[in-house]
Amino acid sequence: MSVTLEIKQKPTAVCAATVDFEYQQNNTVAHVAGAIENTQCAASSGDYVLAVTIRDAKGEVSTLEFPREWARKDAESVKFTFDLPIGPNVDLTNVRTRRLRCTCAEPAAK
Repeated sequence: MSVTLEIKQKPTAVCAATVDFEYQQNNTVAHVAGAIENTQCAASSGDYVLAVTIRDAKGEVSTLEFPREWARKDAESVKFTFDLPIGPNVDLTNVRTRRLRCTCAEPAAK
């Protein structure tokens, strides 16, 4: 019996990514489009949360959280587009990112 295992390289350095995006409401979804930039290293990955604030028909405000992951193998920005469900009879008031994390696959060049 022969078994082959693929061992992924453990990320080695923390980096500082930034997110630039725009959003709009389209009926029962929040349409979010943007890009993640990282100038510290090429191959990198991470995660973040899109926090969507809505106001319902009673005027009550709540925030929905949508966890997301990202990865890249080169120095190009990571572009994304999401249609996030926000429900009927609500107004989209704000979208922001929370807990953006980034890790370089290779140590950052000094």
